Order: sequence, then structure tokens, then C-alpha cells
Amino acid sequence: MVQKFLADNQPATNATAAKVIKTPVFIIQGANDQAVLPDMTKLLYANMKAKATTYFPQNGYADGYKLTIVPKATHTQAIVCQNKEAVDFIQTYMSAGTGIVLTDAQKDASTNENCTGIAPT
Repeated sequence: MVQKFLADNQPATNATAAKVIKTPVFIIQGANDQAVLPDMTKLLYANMKAKATTYFPQNGYADGYKLTIVPKATHTQAIVCQNKEAVDFIQTYMSAGTGIVLTDAQKDASTNENCTGIAPT
């Protein structure tokens, strides 16, 4: 029963032509993540690209998939450290047309101590 549920609900890992993700995907993974191991994410990403290329080579869906492994980041730190890139991706591919424009300084959290490992003085 669990295997059937996972097969039915895991489009990235068990993709059929109908389940290939046809929109851009940005995966941000911490290199020190213990909740979701980086090697598992790399396999997921490789499988997503392979399935998209196998079923839809002419559409280039796999070209819209992006994986970033954030050095030294844990599960929750990774998104903070890549906040600017995540916001840029969202604004590029998922814009709601709000007209809200953020400066790079407003988006960038890379100087946060969780990203640098250096506590503020």
C-alpha cells in the first residue's frame, strides 16, 4: 500500500510521461543536510532530468531544472543562503505580476552568519 502511494505521488522519482514535471524546478540542497541527504537529492535530480529527456527530448523540460548544493549548509540554512537566487527564480518563472521589485541587497542573505559560519561582532 505504501509503495503504491509513493509510486502514485512521486512524479520526480517514478516519472511516467504523464508525470514528468513540465515546469521549471529549482532544488536548493544543503551539503550538510541530515534530514534529506545530498546524495539522494542528486539522484532525484538526475532521474528527473533523465525522465524528462527520455519522454520529451524535443521540449527541453530538463533544461528548466536547476540544482544548487550549498556548501556547509544544513536543511534549513540552504534556502537562507540561496535566498537571492530563489527569489530571482520565482520572479522569473512564477511571477504573479505584482510589480514588486526587490533590490539584490533585499534578497541577499549570503552574509547571514548561518551562511558564513561567522557570528556577528
